[in-house]
Amino acid sequence: MFDKINRLLVQLSKLKFFVALLFPTFLVSAELIVHYKADGNALDSVGLNDGIMINGVGFETGQIDQAFDFNGANNFVQVADNPVLDVDFPLTIAAWVRPESNGAVDATTGILWRGDSVSSPTGQSFAFLWYIDKVSFRLSDGSNLYGVCCAPIPLNYFSHIAGTFDGLEIKLYLNGILVSTSSTVPASIYDSSSSLLIGSTAGSPPTRFYFDGQIDDVRIYDHVLSEVEVLLLADVIFEHGFE
Repeated sequence: MFDKINRLLVQLSKLKFFVALLFPTFLVSAELIVHYKADGNALDSVGLNDGIMINGVGFETGQIDQAFDFNGANNFVQVADNPVLDVDFPLTIAAWVRPESNGAVDATTGILWRGDSVSSPTGQSFAFLWYIDKVSFRLSDGSNLYGVCCAPIPLNYFSHIAGTFDGLEIKLYLNGILVSTSSTVPASIYDSSSSLLIGSTAGSPPTRFYFDGQIDDVRIYDHVLSEVEVLLLADVIFEHGFE
């Protein structure tokens, strides 16, 4: 079933790509806050927010060159708190993910996480979470949780995920296609003093869960990418995306 869905998404993405060529005015510039290419290191390719690989994060073949390889047991990438990471809207977060096993049933397996303990909305900022076989995009104002769910993705295949927030709507994209929208939104995103984590949520077991699989090309923009821009970021025709 996933193969049929992916083939359909590819056809739709090609159609949108040609629309983008016909109407290039839809394309706008966007500024990357951080960009982790995961090509043998955890360096930030656009700034000074380099990550630290905790407990032996490895590397495997990625969607673009290499990808972080996480064991689902105890390793992750940690990026120290920095004012650059204190994002609000407009916002876009994107990554390639290749899960090798299902996530936790209580939606606390971290793909990308910024905030305090996952057991409470207090202190959370934003996250991509892996919930059984689905991805969710979540925001918090420090008191309540907001988000969009869920985009099912297959095991052992790379899928592109992107989440945007413009102050009015939260959107979730899968392989360049909009799959979920919510107009129930926070007035602002909580300004956390916690680290940015790739491959895990914060806190301690049993309420902390680690991602099992590969994560590649992690990007955070201080801009809402348009549907066409998200598509181009995810499309194999532009496999290296845009800066």
